[in-house]
Amino acid sequence: MCKNEPKCAQCEGNHYSLDNQCQVIKEYKDQLKEDVEDVIQKGLLQRLSLQEKSPMFELHDQDFPPLTTSDNHSKKQWNIAQRHTTVESNFLRSSDTEKAFESINDNLAKLIDIYTSNVNFWQN
Repeated sequence: MCKNEPKCAQCEGNHYSLDNQCQVIKEYKDQLKEDVEDVIQKGLLQRLSLQEKSPMFELHDQDFPPLTTSDNHSKKQWNIAQRHTTVESNFLRSSDTEKAFESINDNLAKLIDIYTSNVNFWQN
C-alpha cells in the first residue's frame, strides 16, 4: 500500500533516489569527481574556460529584409511548373468547397431524419 513517503531505490532510505543526503549518491559523486580530476591531470580531458559574455542580439534591417511582392509564379521550383493562381481560380475552389460542405450537411440531415424516425417507430 502506498504511504506517499519517498523511498530511495539506492539505499532504501526515507528520501528520493537522487537526493544529496543519500550516502550511495554522495559516494558516486565523490568517485566521479575523483575520476574526472584524474583524467584531467593525465591530459586526456581539458576543462573549458569560461569565455566572455556573448554579445547581445541586435536586429538590423539588412539581416532580415522584407519579402518582395514580385511575381513568383513564373519561377519553377524543383523543375516543376508552378500553377498560376488567380482570384477567379481561388473563388472557384472556395465555391467547390462550399458545395461539398452543403452536400455533407444535406446527407447528415437525411441520416438524422432516418435515425429519429426509426427511434420514434421503436419507441411506439
